[in-house]
Amino acid sequence: MTPLSSDWSSKQKLLDISILFILVLTAIQPLIYAADVDVKWAATNTQTYTSPVIDNDTVYSVSASGRLVALSAQTGVRKFTIELNAPVSVAPAVLGQMIYVATDLGIQAVGKDGSGTKIVYSTDSPILTSPLVYDASTLIAVAKDGKLHVLDVGDPSKIKASRIITLPTPTEGSAVVYNKKVYIFLSDGRMYSTDPQTGSSVLLMDTGRTVWRSMPVAANDTIYVGADRYFMGITSTGSINLSKEMGGILHGPAFDGSKFYIGSDDGNLYAIDQLGDVAWKFKADDAVRATPLVVNNTVYFGSNDKRVYALDATNGSLKWSKLLDDWPSSPVYSNGMVYATTLNGTTFAISTISCRVTFPVQNATIFARASLAGQAYADVGIGKVEVRTVPGDFQSTSGLGEWSTVLPIVGASEGQIPIQCKVTDRAGNVELEPYTEVLYNYVFSEEKLPKINVTAPPSVTVKSPFTLQFKDAGGKPLSNLSVTIEGVKYPVNDPNGLFTFIPTREGPLTLFIEKPNYQTKIVSIQVQQSLLLYYIAGFVVLVALAIYFLRFRRGRWR
Repeated sequence: MTPLSSDWSSKQKLLDISILFILVLTAIQPLIYAADVDVKWAATNTQTYTSPVIDNDTVYSVSASGRLVALSAQTGVRKFTIELNAPVSVAPAVLGQMIYVATDLGIQAVGKDGSGTKIVYSTDSPILTSPLVYDASTLIAVAKDGKLHVLDVGDPSKIKASRIITLPTPTEGSAVVYNKKVYIFLSDGRMYSTDPQTGSSVLLMDTGRTVWRSMPVAANDTIYVGADRYFMGITSTGSINLSKEMGGILHGPAFDGSKFYIGSDDGNLYAIDQLGDVAWKFKADDAVRATPLVVNNTVYFGSNDKRVYALDATNGSLKWSKLLDDWPSSPVYSNGMVYATTLNGTTFAISTISCRVTFPVQNATIFARASLAGQAYADVGIGKVEVRTVPGDFQSTSGLGEWSTVLPIVGASEGQIPIQCKVTDRAGNVELEPYTEVLYNYVFSEEKLPKINVTAPPSVTVKSPFTLQFKDAGGKPLSNLSVTIEGVKYPVNDPNGLFTFIPTREGPLTLFIEKPNYQTKIVSIQVQQSLLLYYIAGFVVLVALAIYFLRFRRGRWR
């Protein structure tokens, strides 16, 4: 029994170690970055509970106190500010030339350019869902008291209620427009279908589960919603075709045509197929309450761990994440940028495309034809990478994710010079400024470039290996250079700057040592015939002399 017991103990220890390793990997998952992306700008407001809204080149954000700000989508510069003087807890909506904001006192509208008089439509109860666009001239406002206000906004100078539909109990604003009907969940979980044109309302289903501000999505004649811990799909006729229990209270889902994505208080973002099976899940460090966004096979979402995440929609792998100053809202996307507003009231513009210059290092010395290399990234794939001196025109590089180029520098003065790079993705989105910028010391003459110091023997033996070492002026090893010998270029990537070569012929050997943005070094080494051959020849002569001498002595004795 002892050997068997010992074997089982060893296996158990191995299993425990494996489980521990998996747990560690799971714990550090959100900290692993596949890419490094940039916040292009950040604009402050007062505390807010809402997502931003983007329309053309303007981002609108409204604070909890009712301060509406309009920001340039490219720069974050504030275009205008309007005080609504009413609490706000949901995102505004844009229709035509107006922006409509749901408040605790009703609906307010202002021109998208900030001009004109505020238009107010008052309600007896807070509006807890963003105004729903029913058609080009109609908005739906769902109040907490269970009243559905059908609003005629065809005349942009006024808001008029064409109908008010009263439901039996309060709602936390979980509603969606689908096929000219409004499907709405009451707080107690009952689902109604209402017709804004006729005013009729029909109870479709009592889910028996709390629905709290989980904005539904509609697809394939089915309404999908997070109801407490269950992800549910209810048809427009009131039958359940999906009910899946998850690990925590669920929030608003998103749908990309093949999978649903929904966040949970258990810290997971779940990807669920149309049969209700979990395709994958991703664990953040805190609850995921913001509604996800799916664009170009990428899922963007915010977590209460203060990060915005980007995942591959196919398998849930992390593309990147960005730490912000507080809980982020549901994100919005436009032209390669993700916008999110945090609880602190800061609106962040995060680029989904980025560029880095990795060679040479900052403050290195470069010549008129500067050799550059770097890395680039884009969520939808890289279309083009460009670099330039400042001032100067952009020039395309060779390579995409890993790129390199030789950049001619024209018209610049000696001294510090900035070099920038930018990316265009495959969808045609061009990275916004500010671009990644690296400062270098520019010189006119190649003689002013740093030198390569070489430790080399003056002479070597043919067919015997010898080693060179390369160092900079400060004595630090140099790598990422090349040695050209008799027309053949050998790369040197050894971190200690070592290079070994075996000569195959006698005579002088010339080595050309090159490193971008360094002076070319030429080294001459004399290759000699192997001394071993001389030793062997000498030994043969000595043996011959010895034999001759012995024979001569023997002949004389006879």
